[in-house]
Amino acid sequence: MFNINHKIDLDDIIIRPPKSSDLFFLRNLWENPQVMSYVGFPKGLKQSDEKIKNWIQNWQKGGLHLIIEDKKEIKPIGEIGYRLEEKRLNNHERKFAVLDIKMTPNYWGKGIGFRTLDALIKKLDQNSNFDYYELTPNVENKRAMNLYYKLGFKKSGKPEVWKSPQGITIVCQLMIKKAKKHK
Repeated sequence: MFNINHKIDLDDIIIRPPKSSDLFFLRNLWENPQVMSYVGFPKGLKQSDEKIKNWIQNWQKGGLHLIIEDKKEIKPIGEIGYRLEEKRLNNHERKFAVLDIKMTPNYWGKGIGFRTLDALIKKLDQNSNFDYYELTPNVENKRAMNLYYKLGFKKSGKPEVWKSPQGITIVCQLMIKKAKKHK
């Protein structure tokens, strides 16, 4: 698995590994109904401090889960999750880098999601050991759908219905983008 253990520095934001001090931010982000309603948790996703601490420790041990930070205000504003999965595509086994991004609402619509994912994908392309990137946005989240189209993702297959643990039904669309292989 590819690991970014240093920061990616853009004009006004930094993409960096999580720190223990991100606990409060992550809890507030995941408990925010505005953020989490798009992924099936309209009342937010309640997590214990202990569980979040464990996630941060696991991320620091080599998983690629990153914090998006406002460089000027020196505060976290979002997070990116990443995992590798093997799946069949066109009757062949393929490796997928599955991505997701969440940001605080006051940073929506400022182009930060686009610039963050674009920079991360370019960084991952330099060291990719996978074939495709994958996202599964809620089709009702038009901002996210447009963002992924602008990044070159295309719909794959028909939308799928997913039921959250809170009993909310959402319709997700698998979107993929071919990874660039560098030798």
